[in-house]
Amino acid sequence: QFSMGVLATKVNPNVAWVLMECPTLIFAAVLWFGYGDPQCVTNLPNILLILCFVVHYVNRTIIYPLRMNKGASPSNLFVVMSANTFCSVN
Repeated sequence: QFSMGVLATKVNPNVAWVLMECPTLIFAAVLWFGYGDPQCVTNLPNILLILCFVVHYVNRTIIYPLRMNKGASPSNLFVVMSANTFCSVN
């Protein structure tokens, strides 16, 4: 329906969900540990804020797909790639 060829390949809904949401966690970790100013990353309010963010996205990226309804429909690879790109840019 959305695309033809390889992009129409169906992806397991659990895997699709993880692939669509994982850029947020990856970028947060890279920015925090790779580029974070030592004064900022050791500041308690900043730690609490990033902890809330990470807990939310761990739930959204890892826990939710594990609890997802077994009857969920597969997604097109095009949709998964589009969502992954959106999360990466956003």
